[in-house]
Amino acid sequence: MKKKTDDLPIGLNASISIGEGLSVDCYAVAGAFRYGLAQASELLGYEKTYLSQVVLKEQQKLKDLQGIGFTGCLLPIKVGRARPKTLSFDDFCILVEFEAVKVENPKAIALLTSAFREVLRGRTQSAFGLDEDDEETKQADFAASFYEREAVWAENRADVEGLVLAGDEDRNIAEYDPAFARFENDTLYAKYSSYYPEYFDEAA
Repeated sequence: MKKKTDDLPIGLNASISIGEGLSVDCYAVAGAFRYGLAQASELLGYEKTYLSQVVLKEQQKLKDLQGIGFTGCLLPIKVGRARPKTLSFDDFCILVEFEAVKVENPKAIALLTSAFREVLRGRTQSAFGLDEDDEETKQADFAASFYEREAVWAENRADVEGLVLAGDEDRNIAEYDPAFARFENDTLYAKYSSYYPEYFDEAA
């Protein structure tokens, strides 16, 4: 049965700044933290409706996510007049992990890399009895790391996709000319294909 609007749990809202220019809406609900779907989607580079679509439409992706512990519970809550759908702390973390490992989403990879850098730096400072960086420094360093790593991975992904597209050309040729599939490259194809009879003359 669908919950009535008045029966929704009440949440307290705060905007969590992960790094300069990187934020997500967070809600304290019944002693737990939950995160807004719209901003979580945008943080990963998608449209605001992305997470809702994953649960409602992309069943294979949802199944893959559930295989690594994702619950998919998009709890609607009440914050003043707003009724945002929210994601649990664990689900949000698992989603970022999935996007980084399985989807190779540059933004997700950059989030995980930058988070590890921040934790590692803090633990290292602590080990040497030094004070951790202040919040402003952490925010600036996280943002710098995020945008740098995102750019590196986005470029790498573009290169890989370019190679795949180049390979697609070969696969398309094989579809209308099965002879091509028997040879390793265009040179052999040209040599033996009836489309290039001059090669047969040379071979003779």
